[in-house]
Amino acid sequence: MEKEYVGPPQNTALRASLSVSLVSAMILGLMFPMTMGWTSLATARPIIGCFLLAFSVVWLMMLVYSVKDNDPFGMFLNGIFGGFLGLGYAFSFLLGYFAQVSGVQVDWMRVEGFESLFAAVLMLVVAFVSGGLLLSLFPSFILLFVFWGGLGCVSLGFLSPIHLKLWLGPMLGLVGAFYAYVAIALFINASFLKNKLPFGGPLFYQKD
Repeated sequence: MEKEYVGPPQNTALRASLSVSLVSAMILGLMFPMTMGWTSLATARPIIGCFLLAFSVVWLMMLVYSVKDNDPFGMFLNGIFGGFLGLGYAFSFLLGYFAQVSGVQVDWMRVEGFESLFAAVLMLVVAFVSGGLLLSLFPSFILLFVFWGGLGCVSLGFLSPIHLKLWLGPMLGLVGAFYAYVAIALFINASFLKNKLPFGGPLFYQKD
């Protein structure tokens, strides 16, 4: 039996659906194939950079609306993914590509390794700081913390690249699939104002 709609206001939920769908597209369409070795980093670097730059523009636009509507979920999501992960990795990938074609010798693997470690710390902070608002997304932030920490260790040479295919890549794919489901569920539930697709618990909850 369908449950009555329980969730954020309709416009907030639809905006969040767009934001989360871009996160899922970033993970499943860009980072997951590269992590699994299906695309070459040298080939994918400029493409991923351009897509992330475009995604960042949308995330930052959503951030402005989230601030205007006093939407904490949107502020966290769009600020983190748009501000740092989107723009940060976009410029890193694009600068790495231009340095490569220009013959400039820069150890971009080391640069991106430290960037990934910083992203891991950021995910851990977000997981605990936003735990009172984003209950259902808390496990995914922890998994992203593990992924980016592992990716940083691989880039810096502390772990063998085989770990990407063994467990880091599949784990990232699961997170991307979960975000795709969240985006679809947010959109459908808010569109019909009915909880047609469950989250397994409230996506948002407010501490008393």
